[in-house]
This record gives sequence, structure tokens and C-alpha cells, in this order.
Amino acid sequence: MNINNENLIEDLVNQLEPKRFWPSQWRALSWLIVLLVLNSLAFLLYQQFRPGFLNDLLNYPRLAIEIIAATGLIFLIFYFSLSDLIPGKKITLSTKLFFSLFSAVLILSLYFSFSLPSPESSTLGARAFCVEEVLLYGLIGLFSCFYFIKRNDFPLSRKSYLLIGAGTMLVPGFLMQLACMYSPTHGLLLHYGPILFGLFFGFLFSLFNKVR
Repeated sequence: MNINNENLIEDLVNQLEPKRFWPSQWRALSWLIVLLVLNSLAFLLYQQFRPGFLNDLLNYPRLAIEIIAATGLIFLIFYFSLSDLIPGKKITLSTKLFFSLFSAVLILSLYFSFSLPSPESSTLGARAFCVEEVLLYGLIGLFSCFYFIKRNDFPLSRKSYLLIGAGTMLVPGFLMQLACMYSPTHGLLLHYGPILFGLFFGFLFSLFNKVR
């Protein structure tokens, strides 16, 4: 290789700018915010949120804990899935413990919603098609996330497909707890129940795509 070629290569290398790396936690946070905003707007276009839902959050700590746990769990689901797209990326033990903590708190909160102080069960704010809304908005979010993932060269694990299916369905699910009528049984079956469909569609996607 002559000196001119070496100088040309050196000039080209010097002109290259490294791509900005956006850490998984910030990408996960952006996914969470976008889905929360879009789902909330879709809810409002159809019908207002349940009257007094903010007072319910302030007056009933159990409900507030449920919503916080669901939000934290969704963030970690997206974080795990996005980290799975990075070869060699390791999830720390503390992050896994937080995931287990948020999952346990959400499940226990729903269990104790039948006994601990919670908003009074009523038809106030009832939405005629709440379960259909959760399924529709959840599937739109799920397909959007999988479209992004399909463009990535590194394949996901099957576990991440399942997590994304559950996470995208959990977003409209926990928001529906504030938008629709409050009833522990109604919420468990019709607001959180569609998570099972999210898991199914996540598994279905994993069958038709490369997995690790």
C-alpha cells in the first residue's frame, strides 16, 4: 500500500464520527412514555377517565401501589427486551430482584384488592368495551414493538417475545383500572386478563422469527 492510500484511509477514519449509543434504560423509558401517552390519548378520544380517579389514587394507597408496581414492571420488561438485542449484554442481579419485587407487589396488590381498603365497587365510569379496548391498544403496541425488533440483526430470545407481549398488554390494562369502573373482579378479569393474550401473541411471533 503506497503512502497516498495510507493518507487517504487515515483521513477517512478521522472524519468518521462514532454512533451515539443510547443505553437500554433510556430506550425502555422512551418506549414506556410513548405507549402511556398514546394509550391515554386513545382512551380520552373514546371516553373520559373515571371521575375521581386521582382522588382514588391519593386516598387508597393499595391502588397507588398497584399502579406504581405495574409501571415499574413494564419499564423493566422493556429494559430486559431491549438489552436482549445487545450481544453480550448482562442483566444485573439487582435488576432481576427489582423485576421480581414489582411482579410480586402487583400480584399481591390485586389479591388484597378484595380485602384491603380500595375504591368502592360501582359502575361509575364504566366503559362498554373496556376489554376490547385493552386488547386493541395492547396489540397495536405489541405489533409496533415487534416491527422495531424485526429490523434488528440480533435475534431475541423466546422469553423476550413473551415479555414484550405481556408488557404491551399491561400498559392499557393498568390504565384501564383508572379509566373504567372500579371492581376487583372486573379489573382482574377484563383489564389484566388480556395479558394472557399478549403472552400468546408473543409466543406466536417467536415461532415465525429467529430466536436464540
